[in-house]
Amino acid sequence: MELNDKQKMFAQEYIIDFNATQAAIRAGYSKKTAGPQAGRLLKNVAIQAEIQESVRKRAERTGITADQVLKRWADLAYADPNELTSIIVGSCRFCHGHGHQYQWRDEREFEEQQEEYFSKSDKEREKQHAPVMGGGFGYKWRTQPHPDCPRCDGLGRSRAVIRDTTELSTAGKVLFAGVKETQNGIEVKMHDQMGALLNVAKHLGMFPTKVEMTGKDGGPIETEEKSMTDVARSLAFILASGAQEQGGEE
Repeated sequence: MELNDKQKMFAQEYIIDFNATQAAIRAGYSKKTAGPQAGRLLKNVAIQAEIQESVRKRAERTGITADQVLKRWADLAYADPNELTSIIVGSCRFCHGHGHQYQWRDEREFEEQQEEYFSKSDKEREKQHAPVMGGGFGYKWRTQPHPDCPRCDGLGRSRAVIRDTTELSTAGKVLFAGVKETQNGIEVKMHDQMGALLNVAKHLGMFPTKVEMTGKDGGPIETEEKSMTDVARSLAFILASGAQEQGGEE
């Protein structure tokens, strides 16, 4: 079946963003009827063939294959966010000080605090304690919290850490979407991992949008439509179940 100019235009416009309604409008169909018209156009076997051929030719021109796209989605879906930013717990200042007193990094830090304290007026000094070296020196935040620390109850102190993005793995680079400076500091942006995982699942046919069900008492087969919300919930359940099984093995 030979396609007319508007039908060919629709097929070409459709592969730009795969939005059938907008493709119909850009091809010259009425905005009022673009939605229903787009549905009918997509059911046309000749138009589908034209779309597939256009996609094939574009893949040849760009050198991008379906396998490459799937691999990219998979890298994004399974990338470890800890490559970009993470919460790390370390010791507090009282964890490893002598007698669980305040511990300084070194003598220089202690001297700087002394200088600052004695540079204040008498009224200001009355509001705070003078620095003392009872806890000693050698504080390192990355050491493990002391379980008997009376100040932090063995929980230590947590900090948000941003990683060096020039040293990311291939998957980490796919996950990284840039940074944004805010009033509270730097915000690390990431691409949508769950969306990528859903794309992988859909591509592999793990979640068909239609499920055939046998009717009650052997009656006629009914068709149940599944929304993307249902798909997401099913996928989340599978992931959670897998995490529990791994935890049980340990």
